[in-house]
Order: sequence, then C-alpha cells, then structure tokens
Amino acid sequence: MSPASEIVLDLRATHAREQDPAGDGETINLGFVTVGGEKGELIYVGRDACMRSDRGIVPLEKEPYNLALAERVDELAGAVWGDDWSRALAELAGINRRTTARDRIRKFGLPPALLYGLVKLSERHDAREISAVARAVARYWDVHRDMPLDEPLIGLLDLLRDFRGINAFGYWTKLSDVEDLLGTPD
Repeated sequence: MSPASEIVLDLRATHAREQDPAGDGETINLGFVTVGGEKGELIYVGRDACMRSDRGIVPLEKEPYNLALAERVDELAGAVWGDDWSRALAELAGINRRTTARDRIRKFGLPPALLYGLVKLSERHDAREISAVARAVARYWDVHRDMPLDEPLIGLLDLLRDFRGINAFGYWTKLSDVEDLLGTPD
C-alpha cells in the first residue's frame, strides 16, 4: 500500500471527458498523479480514481489516494472559502454537507463531478466572487425548482439595475446587451 505521502496530485480541470474504456459511462481527466516514482494522468472511470500510464489504466488504492485527495481539497477549497469550505462545496453540489466533511473525504473521496467543479473553480482568477454568485443561484434553485433556468440571472440583473440605476452595467458590458436580456427599464 502506498502511503499518502507517496501520492502527489497535480489537479487540473481539463475538458477531456470521454467514454470510459468499459463503456459504462464517462471518464473525467483531472490532471496528473504520481504514485511512488510513477507519473500518469489522473482519471476517474465512473467513481473510481485511476492512473493512466504506460501500464494502461490502473485503479488507485482508495485509502492512500483519499488521504492525499483530502489534503489537496483542503488546500484548494480553503484558498477560495477559508475554513468553512465544506458547507460551500455541499451547497454548490446540492448534496448533504456530511459528504464534503474532511473525514468523509479521507474515507470515501468526493464525487468526480464535484471534484472537477472545485478544481475548475480554483483555477479562476475570480474564484471567490464567482463562487459567491454560484452559491446564491444554487440556493435559489434549491428553493424554486419550478422556475425557468434563466430566472435568477434575469432577476439579479434587474434588481442590480434598480439599485444602481440605468447605467449600472456600462462598465461591464454594452447596455444594449443587458437591455436585450431584461428589456428596457420602466
């Protein structure tokens, strides 16, 4: 068994999503992993973390991988949200907060789509700000599931225009773009 200290994760959100080799679903590429001295691509086949290298696709041992993963998640999520990152991840994913607790990640890992979202978010220059908007929209959708998909965005832009005035979006985008989305103000 490889101790967590022998596993190094270089997580990256790539657009490489493909059918898994068994044809059972999606494979998500999440950067690179080094186990001992061997380096390969970190991929998820279904929910299983694997290394793709010259030896083919090799499943990673869950216990040491999950320990290394918990450390990286703590670093990435902590940089965006501070110590309360577990709540933020759960809100964004629409899952129970217990699933994103440090001890649960050490034991069970994270759903691959959630990990992909965290890595992609952590790569953004505006990670804190965009995640605050995404959390608000996620809470809105959790309460108002029957609303059209664009309702919170249109409502948000309309409300900001009301608070900040007609020229609120002049620095951000052409006003006509906003007007096309919202219509002309009353």
